[in-house]
Amino acid sequence: MKKSNFPYFGKKILVMGLGLLGGGVSAAAFFAKHGAKVKVTDLRRKRELGYSLYKLNKYPITYVLGKHREKDFLEADLIIKNPGVPYDNPFIVLALKNGKNVEMESSLFAKRCPCPIIAVTGTRGKSTTSAMIFEILKLWGERQVFLAGNLPDSTTLELLDKINKNHIVVMELSSWQLAGFHKDRTSPHIAVLTNFYPDHLNRYKNMEEYLYDKKAIYLYQKAGDILVLNKNDRSVLQLGKEAKGKVVYFDKNKLPKDVHLQILGQHNLSNAAAAFKTTESLGVPYNTIIEGLNSFKGLPDRLEKVRIVNKITFINDTTSTTPVALLAGVQTFKDKNIILLLGGNDKKLPMGKLYEAVKMPRVKKIILLPGSGTDRIWPVLNSSLVIKNKIAGRFDDFNKAVQKAYSLAEAGWTVLFSPGFTSFAGFYNEFDRGKQFKKIVKSL
Repeated sequence: MKKSNFPYFGKKILVMGLGLLGGGVSAAAFFAKHGAKVKVTDLRRKRELGYSLYKLNKYPITYVLGKHREKDFLEADLIIKNPGVPYDNPFIVLALKNGKNVEMESSLFAKRCPCPIIAVTGTRGKSTTSAMIFEILKLWGERQVFLAGNLPDSTTLELLDKINKNHIVVMELSSWQLAGFHKDRTSPHIAVLTNFYPDHLNRYKNMEEYLYDKKAIYLYQKAGDILVLNKNDRSVLQLGKEAKGKVVYFDKNKLPKDVHLQILGQHNLSNAAAAFKTTESLGVPYNTIIEGLNSFKGLPDRLEKVRIVNKITFINDTTSTTPVALLAGVQTFKDKNIILLLGGNDKKLPMGKLYEAVKMPRVKKIILLPGSGTDRIWPVLNSSLVIKNKIAGRFDDFNKAVQKAYSLAEAGWTVLFSPGFTSFAGFYNEFDRGKQFKKIVKSL
């Protein structure tokens, strides 16, 4: 490859954590395409990373799999850290101690992006809100729009080869990704904060630390930038005092009456209100916003109707990884009798909303799935007579659990897979978990 003006041409780039959702793949491909010497290191082995490796097979990339090596971090000119890797990881600590440049894909992209960025974060609703904004802007057609960030199979750094100052980028950003924005003291031009609930307390010491990373979405904004906040969430509402730019508030109770969403769930009214106010602040006409919201068909894995079998409806809500999300899922079907599949691994979150959900009269039976979170709630479930009588069993085999739910459900009932926890053993992540659920349901 000929020498180029790409700043990392010929440099040693280490991608730490290839992952399974596309982020690490996008970064590795981008640097390899531009003549950097790319090495990928991941604790997973080749067979676990099969699809990600397949997508990179045309590039001259070196792999160190199943382990990390100190020498790889000490030799690198730039380290791209997967958001799932904390900054106190021993290899990252070693790299920083030796003066190495450690970046994350999203924050590196934001520094180099030539066009305005609309970024969305929050504990819940950020994917749906980002997709709604994207669809409305696409319908508007005034500027070409791209979707990036914390979405499966999305490309971020690779967009730098396509975009110019006349475009616009919508990014979904997790708190882990936003940690990189603190490092660079940069924030997107338009920041949207959907809500804030307990989450990731297996990663953060407390809620304050978790909120601090979320706040990177607006802390470094300038005058003329916009912060969009949820008027219905007290913990988010107060953040407007820190804003340096214009603050716009959205209110689900003031969503225009012309909005008639196709997607399930009362919580999506809040997501729609956020998308409405965000696009309105950009000058998108009212009728275009309404048309965009009303035509939006939703995202997979979020209260997704999979199939109706013998008048029994199967719902895939695998992205429900918190008790708050589980309760929202159950409330969506409060006029139906529900067989609820829940359980998974613990994030050390308060469980009050989960217990509230399983006590609801419409939840007729509960089927428990394996994981440290299930182990944690088991004694409480067993100590409540109301809940104990609903438990139809604990299953290590996911297929048998779904089959059991099917056998218990009657015509007109809903089988709701809304785990309330992160993925349990046997799945790569919650999206793989949802894929397996759909596969089982389609085989019934």
